[in-house]
Amino acid sequence: MNPNGTKITSVAEVIKARNYPIIFATGYGSAGLPDEFGDYPSLQKPFQMEALAQAIDDVWKRSG
Repeated sequence: MNPNGTKITSVAEVIKARNYPIIFATGYGSAGLPDEFGDYPSLQKPFQMEALAQAIDDVWKRSG
């Protein structure tokens, strides 16, 4: 939500409005997400590729 000091909340809002799945990867963990994105999955950096693969699998199962 804050890459290189730039807030990207507006980008996440567009993705959410289009009903695309979202997985956040953040150094702050889920506590760093704005309230409106609190129900979305997040991975705390650094994360393992297996955790990313599992998160992708989970969101596709829920969205399909």
